[in-house]
Amino acid sequence: MRFRGGSDLFQWADSPEQARVIEEIKAINAEASQKFANADNDNGPITLYATPFATQLKFVAQRTQRAFWRMRARPISSSALSFAADYGFTRLFIHLIIALETALTFLNLGDSYAALQYRVFAIFVRRSEFRRR
Repeated sequence: MRFRGGSDLFQWADSPEQARVIEEIKAINAEASQKFANADNDNGPITLYATPFATQLKFVAQRTQRAFWRMRARPISSSALSFAADYGFTRLFIHLIIALETALTFLNLGDSYAALQYRVFAIFVRRSEFRRR
């Protein structure tokens, strides 16, 4: 439905449809939290995710290592093998280097006005580095 006149955002905020949607969302959340509260679980507390972060990380790392191994095991040609392995490892090391540079950029910055200027400048430099690539 298209509103006539004024901002759609303000008309939506004042509309009865928005109030009904919010009430429906609250009811869905209350129903879900009630199910979690009444659940009889012998394996420990019910969490948002099915498995812990460490387990997910382990499986993702294993899947990535398997993908790298398969790239090495099935060469189309010697140059294709080199490119496939180099590409993956290059991406890994580039991510690590960018993470290290970003962390060191913001290390030990205080809450002063000058520190705020340093943060903004660092963000500007990082953004300009990405635009050059």
